[in-house]
Amino acid sequence: MVRWLQGRAELLPRANAGVAHRRRAKEVTTPSDVAAWMKATLDEEGTLYQDVAAANIAVKFGEPFVTISEVSGNQVIDKAVLAAFNKITKDVVWIRSERYWRPRQPHDVTGRQQPY
Repeated sequence: MVRWLQGRAELLPRANAGVAHRRRAKEVTTPSDVAAWMKATLDEEGTLYQDVAAANIAVKFGEPFVTISEVSGNQVIDKAVLAAFNKITKDVVWIRSERYWRPRQPHDVTGRQQPY
């Protein structure tokens, strides 16, 4: 049997056939992954409220991507996630008074943060 299989390694069952699948299942989520989810949600829904996003991030991606604000005591999105989100969303503005992101509109002032 061994002589017949020599040179035909593709016919042998791979000892580590499931390793690649196990690696994919254990891949580490990064702030960029979370930011991509935020962008996709914003693109789909048209707005992204910070409190709703933080709650969904905690459930979908885990506690490492949210923190508790020292000022308000509310759950907020981690700074590394926000930095990654800012890098991939150049045409998005932050409405500070209502704490949400939306696509830039013609009447918006320069910069990400809007005064209203």
